[in-house]
Amino acid sequence: MIMTRSKTLKTKEDRLSGLPDEILLIIMSFIMIKDAVQTCILSKRWRNLWKFLPNLTLHSNDFKKNRVFYEFVSRIVSCSDQNHTLHSLDFYRPLYCKPKIMTNLINYAICHNIQQLKLNVPNNFSLPACVFSCPSLTSLSISVSHNVLKRTRIPKSLQLPALLSLHLNNVPISADENGHAEPFSNCKKLNSLSIEDCVLLLPDAFVGSEILSITNTSLANLTMNFRSSRPFTTVLSTPNLSSFACDDPRWTMRWQKEGNIVIRSSWLN
Repeated sequence: MIMTRSKTLKTKEDRLSGLPDEILLIIMSFIMIKDAVQTCILSKRWRNLWKFLPNLTLHSNDFKKNRVFYEFVSRIVSCSDQNHTLHSLDFYRPLYCKPKIMTNLINYAICHNIQQLKLNVPNNFSLPACVFSCPSLTSLSISVSHNVLKRTRIPKSLQLPALLSLHLNNVPISADENGHAEPFSNCKKLNSLSIEDCVLLLPDAFVGSEILSITNTSLANLTMNFRSSRPFTTVLSTPNLSSFACDDPRWTMRWQKEGNIVIRSSWLN
């Protein structure tokens, strides 16, 4: 008996559709998110599967029109299943973005126990406070494009108990009324920290010495690269630090040991 072409295709489709959800979701993770969502038209078996995708990559340059990108992000937030855990979100929109769209997406990720969050955001957006107090986050990367408005900023203290890795690029760090910032001391599991092109955000009319304190007993890897025109001092209290890189020839360092605390003072002009 000779099998027809239509029956052959149907058999192949049935074999793929018969795989467990976990396997199908892994397969779908290798294609662009907009193509993964379009699998909903294949059959009833695929109709809601995309709603359980554990990894979301949303880059505006993958879409021809901004309107289509905004509509797609809104659909993700409104239609995705409310009961599954979101493992990672990679969001890239370096130019102007509607704040409501981004806020809804980030709140959606936080509510779904996001573990790895990577954000490349425009300068007109202010990250919601829940990003800096999310109990499930293990990896956080924030990069701001042309952050002249300084709306996206790191608060005076991060409350991220599960955080292992943190990368900041062009993100101001909030200082107190004395020009002192110490944002990382409550990240009890932090292992790797990278700070690039960041500045201290000072109170209005502040005059005095600016100090960034990196105090963390678990931190093992630290990379710093400041391009600020204003000199300031960085004090490290990191007894378990095993790797330190600083990519700026203007820095000078002084070493002072106080028990298990090592203090390095930053570059001066």
